[in-house]
Amino acid sequence: MAVCMGCQPLLSYSYGAGDFARLKEVMKKLLILLFGMGMTVMVLCLIFRQGLIGVFLKESVVADLGTEMLSVLILSSPLIGIGYLITSYFQAINRPTEAIVISVLRQGALLIPALYVMNFFWQIMGITWAYVVSTVLAVAVAMGMYVFQKKKEKR
Repeated sequence: MAVCMGCQPLLSYSYGAGDFARLKEVMKKLLILLFGMGMTVMVLCLIFRQGLIGVFLKESVVADLGTEMLSVLILSSPLIGIGYLITSYFQAINRPTEAIVISVLRQGALLIPALYVMNFFWQIMGITWAYVVSTVLAVAVAMGMYVFQKKKEKR
């Protein structure tokens, strides 16, 4: 999130100046950086998940459940940064509606129904998977919106 907020002025300036080549290059590099950071965090958390959970939970049954939940939740790490970047991109180019839609999708419109449905079928692990599912779907929609916007810019 910090990377996305920090790059927003550069995105705005590039867009406002009509320097779409720079905007494209910055977005490409940021997408690679954020995906790489997300993958790194995911791998580290998966490797050290028992130790991480052990710092906070001492009871073995609860720690085992926490370890399993962390293993699922961390799967969406590479995508979260991409969602934030696309949200920042839309804010930077003065498209607040698109930015709000992406934010609301992940944290509400997709997550809340997913929590209820997945809890009904898979109880606590369904709740855990609901976060991953809502993130994946929201980022897929965000990528679609981004691609559509890029096509509009080319015209």
